[in-house]
Amino acid sequence: MPAALPAARQAIATARGAFDRGDQSAAAAALGRVEQLLTGRQDDEAAAVRHTARALAAYHAGDADSCLAAQERLLIALRRTGALAALGDALIRDAGARMSFGRPGSAERLDEGLEIARNIGDLVLEARASGTRAMLALREGRPADALIGAAECAVAARLSRDTRWLAAAEGTSAGALLALGDPPGARRLALSALETVRAAGLDRVALDLELGAVHALLASDRAGEAAERLERLEEAIPPEDVRLSAKLEVARGVLARATGEPEAALSALERAAIGWTRLEDKSQIAETLCAAVAVAVEAGLVDRAVVLRAGLARTPPPPALEALAEARLAHLLDAPGAATEAARRAVSVARERGSPALLDEALEHQLALTRAGGRVDAALAAAVELAQTRAAATQAVLEARGAADAAAARVLSRAEEIDRGTGLGTAARAARQTRQDLVEAMQQLAHRVRNALANVGACGELMVLSDDRARRGVLQDRIQAGVERACEELDLAVQLARGGEVGEAPVTKLAPLAYRVVELYRANAERKDIALAARIHTPACARIDPVQARDLLENLVSNSVKFCRTGDTVQVRIAAEGAWATVTVCDDGPGIPAVDHARVFEPRAVSTSRPTGGEPSTGLGLSMVRTAAERAGGDVTLASAPGAGATFQVRLPLA
Repeated sequence: MPAALPAARQAIATARGAFDRGDQSAAAAALGRVEQLLTGRQDDEAAAVRHTARALAAYHAGDADSCLAAQERLLIALRRTGALAALGDALIRDAGARMSFGRPGSAERLDEGLEIARNIGDLVLEARASGTRAMLALREGRPADALIGAAECAVAARLSRDTRWLAAAEGTSAGALLALGDPPGARRLALSALETVRAAGLDRVALDLELGAVHALLASDRAGEAAERLERLEEAIPPEDVRLSAKLEVARGVLARATGEPEAALSALERAAIGWTRLEDKSQIAETLCAAVAVAVEAGLVDRAVVLRAGLARTPPPPALEALAEARLAHLLDAPGAATEAARRAVSVARERGSPALLDEALEHQLALTRAGGRVDAALAAAVELAQTRAAATQAVLEARGAADAAAARVLSRAEEIDRGTGLGTAARAARQTRQDLVEAMQQLAHRVRNALANVGACGELMVLSDDRARRGVLQDRIQAGVERACEELDLAVQLARGGEVGEAPVTKLAPLAYRVVELYRANAERKDIALAARIHTPACARIDPVQARDLLENLVSNSVKFCRTGDTVQVRIAAEGAWATVTVCDDGPGIPAVDHARVFEPRAVSTSRPTGGEPSTGLGLSMVRTAAERAGGDVTLASAPGAGATFQVRLPLA
C-alpha cells in the first residue's frame, strides 16, 4: 500500500508523456492504472492523485466541465494536505485548462501559483507559471506583456533545465513578435523552439510549434515554405487530437487565403470552428469566425459573410475583431456610413488594447474605405496615421524586448539569491562552515567529496544505459554539477586550512535547498529504482549556515537512498511547527533495529544494517547531521523499526 501513491503518480507522468507523443491509447491505459492502484484509499493525498488523473483525461477529451470540476476538487484536497509545491502545480494546470477552454479565472490561479513558486524557490514551477501567464497575455491581445512573461519563463526554464518550458517560452515569444509586427523575429524563435523540443523528443509539442512556424512563415511572405511544412503536418497530426486538428485547419485557411483560394480558406476555417466548438473554446471560435468573415468579404460572398457574422453573435469576439468584421461586412453590403463608423471603432479599440498587428489591420481597412469613397484628404490622413503607427510599432517591439530583458534579469537575480540562501552555486563558495578540528574537517570533506563523486558515477552508469538524447543531456548536467560540488568542497578545505574567518550564520531557505538536493541524488535513486521526491509544506527559513544545511540534507537523503531497496520510496519534507523549522527525511525501507538507535549518530558508528547496493559506508554521515543541527541550536531524532522504514527529523530555529 505505501508504494501505491508513488506508482499512481508515476502512471500519471507516463500518461502525460504519452499525450505529448500523441499516443492516446497508451495514455488511457496509464490513467486506468491509477484507479486500480488507489482502490480502497480515501485519504486526501490519494484523492488528489485520483482527481489529477480524472482532470487530465477530461482535458484531452475536450470535456471542459468534467476537467474543471476535477481540478476544483483537486485544489481542495491539496489545500488540506498543505503540500505547497503540488498546490502550485495544480493551480498552474487549472489556469492553463481554463485558458484552453475559454473559461474565466486563469489570471487569479496564475498569480497564486507564481507566488507559491517564488516563496518556495521552485524555478521549475516559476517557469511554468510565467510561461502560462505569457500565453494568457498573448491570447488576450497583450503581446508586449506576453514577451515579458516569456522572457521570465525562458530564464527560469534554463536555470532549472526544463526543456519543455524553454520551448514554450520561445514559441510564445514568437507569437508575441508576430502580433507586434516582427515576422522575421517570430520565425527565428519558432524554428529555435522546434529544435529544442525535437532534441527532447516532445513530438506533440513539436507539432504545435510547427503550426506556429507556418503562421510566422506566412506573415513573412514565405507561402511556399509554409505550404511544404503544412503538407508534412497533415500526415503527422492524428485526427483524434481535436485541438491540434483545429489548429491545422486554421493554418490551412490562412494559407489558402494568402494564395487566393477563398472557397478552400472558408471550408478550412469552418472546419476549425467546428473543432473549437467541440472543445468549447469560445475565444478561438470567435477569432476563427472573424477570419472567415474577412475571407468572405474579400471574395464578395455576401451570403456566406452574413451567415458567418450571425454566428459571431453567439460567441462574441474581442471588441476590436468584432468591429473590424462589422466594418468589412458593411462595406460589402454597400453601407459606407456604417462601415466607416465600425472601422473607426475597430481602430480605437485596437489602440486601447495595445495590439499593434490588429491596429495595423484596422488602419489598413480604414484607409481602403476612404480611398473607395474618393475622399482624398481623408485617405491621405489615414495613410499618414498608418505610417506613424507602423513606426511606433517598430519602437514598441524594441521597448518590449528591452522590458523582456529586464524581466529576465530579475529572474536571474532571484536565482542567485536562492543560491546564496542555500549554499549552492558560485555564491556558496563565499560561505564558511564553523571552524572545526582539522582532522574532523578533513574526514568530513572526504565524506562529502565521496558523495559528490558517487553521484557522478551513478549518472555515468545511467548514461551508458540510455539511448535518449535529451535524457543523456540531463545526466551530463548532473555529472557536471557533481564535479563542481566536489571542487567547491576542496576549495572550502583550502580556505579553512589557510585560516579563513567565519562569520555569523546567515538565514537559509530550506525549500529550494530541498529541491536541489533531491535533484542531486535523483540519479542514485533511479539506479536502484527508488522513488525520491520533495514534499514542501512551507517556504520556511532557518538560522543555519547554508553549507551545513546542505550537508545535513545531503547526508540524510544519501543515507536513506543507500539503505533502501528497489521499489522503496524516500521523501524530503519541510514544515514549520511553532518556533521550529522541521526537515524530515522518511522512507519505507527495511528500517533500523532498536539496538542501533542510540549509536547511529556517533562518529564511525558500525550499524547492523548494510547498504542494499554495495555502497561504502563510513559511519560519518549521521554524526555530521547531529553536529550541524546542534550547532544551529536544534536537534535530530529518529523513529524506526525493522520492516517499517525510518524517519529522521531535524528541528532548526525558524528565522
